[in-house]
Amino acid sequence: MNHRRVLATSVGFVAAAGVLLACTLTQSLDYLQKGAGPADGATEASSGEAGTRVPTVLVPNQTKPGFLAQDGMALYWIAGGMAWSVPKSGGTAKVLGAVPPSSTLLVAEPDPTGAIFVLDGSAVHRLPKDGSGGGGIVFTGNAGEPPTDTIAASASSLYVLQYDPTLAIEGSRILRMAKDGGGATDIAPDSGPVTLNRDVKSVFWLGSDPAKPAIVEQLETAAPGTTTAVYALSANDDLPTLSADIAVDDAFLYWITSDPASASAEIVGRKREASASVVAIYRGAPEDAFANITVDATHVYFIETRTSSLLRVPKSGGDVDKLLVGLKAPSGLVVDATSIYLTVEATGTTGQILAVMK
Repeated sequence: MNHRRVLATSVGFVAAAGVLLACTLTQSLDYLQKGAGPADGATEASSGEAGTRVPTVLVPNQTKPGFLAQDGMALYWIAGGMAWSVPKSGGTAKVLGAVPPSSTLLVAEPDPTGAIFVLDGSAVHRLPKDGSGGGGIVFTGNAGEPPTDTIAASASSLYVLQYDPTLAIEGSRILRMAKDGGGATDIAPDSGPVTLNRDVKSVFWLGSDPAKPAIVEQLETAAPGTTTAVYALSANDDLPTLSADIAVDDAFLYWITSDPASASAEIVGRKREASASVVAIYRGAPEDAFANITVDATHVYFIETRTSSLLRVPKSGGDVDKLLVGLKAPSGLVVDATSIYLTVEATGTTGQILAVMK
């Protein structure tokens, strides 16, 4: 896990190179009774069978593949200075176009006939999914603005998070724009957004007010600055870290953090209700580190980077399943209703795109 504070001292939080602090593990009876999701049933990383799945190689011989994304039909990634795609059902991988060598993120809009977006510094590049070309830079920050930190794409919009830890709260923002880059509007004015996540209908961000830490939800159809829900976090809660360390479903928020008492890596969750508490659903060993969190209807999936293992744990807590172990430098993870997909060998020229049946 890449442990870092996402809020700088300039916005009231203290940066930390190690782990974030203390997660609240208490919850009310009312919280326990409302639907499936995290219960404080965290278990140590000693349960489950090791390597219980056999992966299928969808694409071999890739150069440092990573930044895996998906829609309902295909997978998308960056390898060897190119953006690629392959049908989830298998077939020939297709080059969608060249991307800058300094690219740091790839996202896919939901429409299989649409486009992918690649982040490079302050620039967002658009490439059509059909490989026909005709893309290009759809957004770039103005001179003097901070580099773009995170991007997201929905069925209707492109979202850009710009975050500069040297600036005051108003220095960070989330811009919502058309997918051609037009009509950019700050949808989170004065909240100092730190992370950027979305589900099928809403955008989420962690605000930067140290006195009232909270994750904010805004419907995509809402006017800029409109708050749909605020999910408060207590002073003792571990805050989310990077946008990539957070996953969202229709009832809960999940993120990667660390237990302060044991220094163990943790998966925690919080119900999307005003009075809900943050609870731990899984604890690893003290030396473990987690990355690439994602969810389906029943489980939380993530990579344990020390042993390069693919793990999953029920959303309500319980025994961990070690689905794959000893992976070669895993660097991307997505799931759909039937399968798990990974990029591996992120440091070499023999990288692969893998599919694993659930």
